[in-house]
Amino acid sequence: MKRFFFVLIAPLFLFSCGSCRDGNCYFEVPFTFGGQFLTEERVSREVRYQSGMIDQFARTPNHDQIDFNHFEVEALGFDGFEALQRKPEWCWAAAVSMVLNYQGIPFSQCKVLQSLGEDCNSEELQFGSVNSIITSLRGIQVNRARRPAFVHATSLATGNGTPLVEDVATNWPPIVGLGARGDQAGHVYVLTRVEYSWMPGAWNVPVIWRVRLYDPWDGRYVSMSGSEFDDLFDFAVRVRVQHG
Repeated sequence: MKRFFFVLIAPLFLFSCGSCRDGNCYFEVPFTFGGQFLTEERVSREVRYQSGMIDQFARTPNHDQIDFNHFEVEALGFDGFEALQRKPEWCWAAAVSMVLNYQGIPFSQCKVLQSLGEDCNSEELQFGSVNSIITSLRGIQVNRARRPAFVHATSLATGNGTPLVEDVATNWPPIVGLGARGDQAGHVYVLTRVEYSWMPGAWNVPVIWRVRLYDPWDGRYVSMSGSEFDDLFDFAVRVRVQHG
């Protein structure tokens, strides 16, 4: 019920993206985080050493097996598309721009704002919402080959981490919104790596051990445990592109 309610009022949830020291440390509406995924706090670490588990992403080129039931996937080549957000509140626009460029569609942060009817040169604060992200990611764009490309995006707020693992494993890194972390306000990242196991006795349910996300605020990668990720997680946006 809590997540269903969120979907209905999503346009009200705005990301400040900046640092508390810059006066941007707030959300327009308070959030309740956590309780989304299976993590190390809810599952014995011995799960990683259980044999006989089949990883459905084992054949992907960006897959690594650490132990019997301990795997890692990473979006290949994303480091060539990293970008800093151009304004303190533009983390969401930077994430959209990076993901589209990674998928072969030149798309600046300014163009993200323009796709929503906004003036990217405005001096007003231009916070984004999950709906802003999804709207800017939907439609027909022009790829690097100057061919049409159909872009589709959907939001994810679920207790099953399989879509996140799948997206990273198949080089569709999702955009992730997290709550306030340390002195940083609620923020938007791109998820580029996931370390996981499969839950014995449960079909298609991964245990998230660790994640790595690219932070457009300072250009660094943030690595955190599955439990910290779970505590802060608010939403993910999945992106797909069909090139013409």
